[in-house]
Amino acid sequence: MAKLMITRRGSKWQYRFYVGKVDGKQKFISKSGFPTQKEAQSAGTEALYEFESKGVRLKNTNISVSDFCDLWIENQAVFNYKRNTINNYIRIIESRIKPVLGFYKLTDINTLAIQNFINDIKKEGLGKNRTSEILKVLSVMLNYAVDIKYIKTNPCKDVKLPKFSSPENKRYIITKSDINKILYRFKDSRFYIPILIGYYTGFRIGEVFGLTWEDVDFENKTLTVNKALSVEDGGRVFIDTPKTEKSNRTIKVSDFLIQELKKEEIKQKENKLFYGEYYFLQYVDEKQDAASNIVKNIISIQANIPIDKPKINFICIDENGSLTTQNSFKYASRVIRKDMGIKFNFHSLRHTHATKLIEAGANIKEVQLRLGHSSIKTTLDVYTKHTDEAEAELVNLFDNIL
Repeated sequence: MAKLMITRRGSKWQYRFYVGKVDGKQKFISKSGFPTQKEAQSAGTEALYEFESKGVRLKNTNISVSDFCDLWIENQAVFNYKRNTINNYIRIIESRIKPVLGFYKLTDINTLAIQNFINDIKKEGLGKNRTSEILKVLSVMLNYAVDIKYIKTNPCKDVKLPKFSSPENKRYIITKSDINKILYRFKDSRFYIPILIGYYTGFRIGEVFGLTWEDVDFENKTLTVNKALSVEDGGRVFIDTPKTEKSNRTIKVSDFLIQELKKEEIKQKENKLFYGEYYFLQYVDEKQDAASNIVKNIISIQANIPIDKPKINFICIDENGSLTTQNSFKYASRVIRKDMGIKFNFHSLRHTHATKLIEAGANIKEVQLRLGHSSIKTTLDVYTKHTDEAEAELVNLFDNIL
């Protein structure tokens, strides 16, 4: 740290400090003309601090980490992230960050405290992806603190993610035999169509449940993704935009899927007549959130109740018209895993679709477009994982021959 020198020049006072060599000569920053030594000391201290902060003049704040989290949500998150993402970040902040780090003054939080925080999370048994996500949320907030000059640097910068012994969230490949068993098990239930669509298109779960009959082109045999269905913790259902810009897409689908969708459409029309006024219909209720964004909430209500809202015709519904969502599907996932003994989550339908295409020799770029990946790297990761597993199988096969 440079030394601040206060000297008297005639009747006035001056501050001066060394800043290094420029063109081989010693360089100082100085200012004179202060009527008192105290004023020169005060101004010099501030100038030296500003220089050593690389020109960053920090605000004097005693805000806690907990209060700063709230400030970040109100001033940044609601304006820059999708609703689902905001809800996820709030869960992380309330359940993880605030209970451990919330009492710190923002200016006192340091790399060691955050490193210990992350290490303790790992010791609790939380997986690599979730631990990484918690660190990411904290880092994004503290970057904002740097931007608004509440702190000089982000203490998350030098935090290291602990090593994790085994991969998590394994992406399961569903065999043809298993998918046939699954489809047979749910043939007459509300889960048959979403499973079928997921398997034959590779759509994300929100994209599948967000499909409406207007998104189906029976003549050209295509399905279009232009929205996604999302569910908040409290059960509120709303329409969101797809995950990325490239997620908006139209894809060709098989004759079999088209025929099954035609049967489903006819069945729904018959059910609507059968249930009559007790059949459930869905409507869009538009609201404005804190950031002035339009939020499209979904209302499900019986046909005999008048409502002045635009109607929306979802494909994935129950026999009585009630909406099927990601929350509803948790039951099907449990049945598949526990009762049927098949390793499964909805994303495995998407991963299986991608893997089968790659196995068949499909062009990687075409697979990327079909899946709506924003980057071809994501698609290549699927390809790499597939080839790694295939190579391991070949080695095992050869070992068995010997």
